[in-house]
This record gives sequence, structure tokens and C-alpha cells, in this order.
Amino acid sequence: MKLTPIQAIQGPDLESPLAGQTVRTRGVAIGNTRKGYFIQDPSGSDDPDVSAGIFVYSRHRDASIGALIEVEGKVLDFSKNEDDRPTTQIKAEEMSVIDMHGPTITPAWFTADSFPADARELARYLNGLEGMLVGVQAGAVFIAPSNPFGDYVVAPADLYDALNSSGGVLLDPDNPERWFPGFRIVDYDKAPNVNVGSTLDEAVTGPLNYRSASYQIAVTGPIRTTCKSVQPASTNWKQDDKHTTILTLNGFNLDTCIEHPSRVLNERLDIDDDVGDGRFDMLAKAIVDQAGCPDIVALQEIRDNDGAELTKVVDASKTYLQ
Repeated sequence: MKLTPIQAIQGPDLESPLAGQTVRTRGVAIGNTRKGYFIQDPSGSDDPDVSAGIFVYSRHRDASIGALIEVEGKVLDFSKNEDDRPTTQIKAEEMSVIDMHGPTITPAWFTADSFPADARELARYLNGLEGMLVGVQAGAVFIAPSNPFGDYVVAPADLYDALNSSGGVLLDPDNPERWFPGFRIVDYDKAPNVNVGSTLDEAVTGPLNYRSASYQIAVTGPIRTTCKSVQPASTNWKQDDKHTTILTLNGFNLDTCIEHPSRVLNERLDIDDDVGDGRFDMLAKAIVDQAGCPDIVALQEIRDNDGAELTKVVDASKTYLQ
């Protein structure tokens, strides 16, 4: 079968002009995920709106990073939800290694000048990099706290004037949902905990992946950071007889149960010990010490008495009593 360039598969729009067709293409492997790998044409793209990289769906085989490979498979425009944007992929049927040491791929670096202010222009820019090797240089500042899934959001080092003294983002009233580079570490166990204001000590690179309704860099290796110490904030509001103080608080799926493996969907995500891990103590300190014992506490993400177990129990009395 004749080779089809990745650029011809991607096309300039959200949907591929070759969707549904079987193609054979060639590229350098630039990253792996749990569901496949990314390849990029080393010759690049003549059109900045057309990506030279693509995701190859292949759950049973990884690709050696840096290898030049050929892939044959069906072109898909995949979207997880009906209202989500599609991403062009190849569902692999065959894969062969042409050279274990393919041409070097230079990442496209995200800087302050990379992101157009106009949302449509930004979307077009990121679509043109979808599946290609991108990166953020050392010195970038974390503008959101880490989570258990290895997700991070940073602002490039040359965007310091857009941050507050704590390292957080100052929202622009004309563009409050401005996009900042985010990345995910594929191996969750290598994902360090960081606070807002922490800094990236080494550059991170990886293919630009679209997932969970946003673009993220798929980082395969560990990262090095300098974590900023953050002191818990406390309110300076004083209670009186003329006002009612109200606190909204997220319990993050709070419950008193240590779930049984046979009664949950995902053992890794659904089994926890909120009591033993100090979650209740942390929330109590937030209410008493930080919020100053408000008159009303509005809670969300409170689970019933057997937590994430799939049963008919809907009573959360034990959680509230704790």
C-alpha cells in the first residue's frame, strides 16, 4: 500500500478527510499512553494549521521512542462524548519498525508568545499541533495544585507578570477561561505532589494529547520540581448577630468505609480510608480553624455509609456522624 503522509490524514479541520479509510503512514514514535502511541512525520508540516503528528490506537503494543515506524490501519475521528470535539486517530492493524534510531524530532516550545488571545485562533493553533511533540521549558510555574491522577497546569516562565504573589492566575475579564499548558504523567506513581506557585526544574516534553475536553502534554517520564510551601489561609471575617456566615466545602467523595474490592468498579480509584488518611480531621480544621466556625456549612461529594461500593445503601448517616 502506498504511504500517505500524516498531514494528509489530519487535514486542516477537526475531522479527517480520510476518515473511515485504511491508510499506511510513517513517522517517528514520540510518546506512549495506556491505549497506544504517537508518531510524527520528521519532515514537519508546511501548513501551521495541519498537524504532522497522530495518535495510533494499539492497546497491545507500545512503540520504542525515537524509532521510525510504519503503521497501517483505519482512520477514525474519535470523540468520547457526543458534544466533544473529535481527534483523528489510526486504529492500528499492522506496525513495522523501519529504523530503531529515526530522525530527531524537535519539540515546539510553549512560551508566552505561543498563545493567541483570540479563542478561535488559539483553538486553530492547538489543533495544528495535535499529536506533535511539544514542551514547556524549566522555570514554568504551577498554577493549579496536583491531583492523584498526575495532572498539572503551568504558566511558562515568561508569563510571570500574569500571576499573583502566590503563583496563581490573574483572570482577564475579557478572557476568563484562558488556556494554559497542562500535562499528565502517564505513570501516576511518579507524579509528585505540588502546590500552586511551585516551579518546574527541568523541561517537560511529550505529544500534545486531547483528553477530558482539553489539550494536555502526555509526559512519559518523571518530573523534577521545587515545591512551594503554602500556609493554610484563614478568614478575617468576624461573626456578629447581624450577619450569617456560610461555607461551601467539597468532601471529595467522603465516607467512613474502607471499600471491599469485590464491590467496586475500580479498586485503584474506589478503595480508600478517609478516616485513617486524616480526611475528616483536615475538613474539620478547615471549618473550625480556617473558616472560623461559620453558621452554615454546605457540603458536597458526601458518600453514603458504604462509600463507593455498588449496593442499595443510600444512607450517609455514618459519614455525617463522623
